[in-house]
Amino acid sequence: MKYSIVIPTYNNCEKYLKPCIDSIIKYTDMDNVELVVSANGCTDNTRAYLDYLATAIPNFYVVWSKEPLGFAKATNNGIRVCRGDKIVLLNNDTVLLERAKNKWLEMLDIGDISGVWSQYSPITKRQFIVFFCVMIDPKVFQTIGLLNEEYGTGGCEDIEFCYEAEKAGFQLVMNYDDGSFPIYHKAEGTVLDSTLVQNWAEIFAQNEAKLASKYNV
Repeated sequence: MKYSIVIPTYNNCEKYLKPCIDSIIKYTDMDNVELVVSANGCTDNTRAYLDYLATAIPNFYVVWSKEPLGFAKATNNGIRVCRGDKIVLLNNDTVLLERAKNKWLEMLDIGDISGVWSQYSPITKRQFIVFFCVMIDPKVFQTIGLLNEEYGTGGCEDIEFCYEAEKAGFQLVMNYDDGSFPIYHKAEGTVLDSTLVQNWAEIFAQNEAKLASKYNV
């Protein structure tokens, strides 16, 4: 299997997950990839939708948790079952835009870690790839481990992962900050939903403090 696509999801099946997966099916050769959905804490119609997908597309896998796990842990649960040569982490509040089938995967497949948007962290004093859409070679996980789950709900695990990956000698490729990658990202669709996550600003500030305790020198 050439590619594995991992989507962590926490409710909002109709609003985010369905449009995301519809776009994947439209612009991807599904015989060439495996799609892994790591559903956690879902109380809407996510289960029924995933049961349907299991009958409709090949190479489809579900990792299910009744409890909300947070971004890193839900994502890690998906990564653990992947068999692809490259692993794509994709947020459920993304929609792929029109290109030839598999073009988006080919555009990402250019390094140890390749993403579609980067930012500068004043804590690590480095650019990092924002993990709403990122392709990672499994050898990176084998070397530095999975995402750090101590950040709970989420925020800063991508900064730490990129820092540790670079420190271990892996290459980060950040070619699409000009917006040329064919994707739309709602951005923080889950964490800004107050019915799912409360006090997001406070959570993120606490996570920045955790990160700073390690890397802010």
